[in-house]
Amino acid sequence: MEGQVYIRCREEDVSIIESIQDEAISTYKEMLINEVVRFNGMSTDDIPCTIIIDNKYLESIEDNEVTGSLGGFKMFAKKGRIVCS
Repeated sequence: MEGQVYIRCREEDVSIIESIQDEAISTYKEMLINEVVRFNGMSTDDIPCTIIIDNKYLESIEDNEVTGSLGGFKMFAKKGRIVCS
């Protein structure tokens, strides 16, 4: 379980991430309660989870055609030791 997750996205996608973060946190907590025995019977209020939008943004393809991205995001947890993209 990750109590704090950092999201890195393109600067122009921050508003999209902000608009869905509450729903994403709720879905994550419900999945933990339903699928992890340790959390059975717990309330979603008992499970800490915070999304922090990183202010280091992914490059946009308009800025760099070689390494830039069209969209998407990367998630970091455990001080950057866990990365999902």
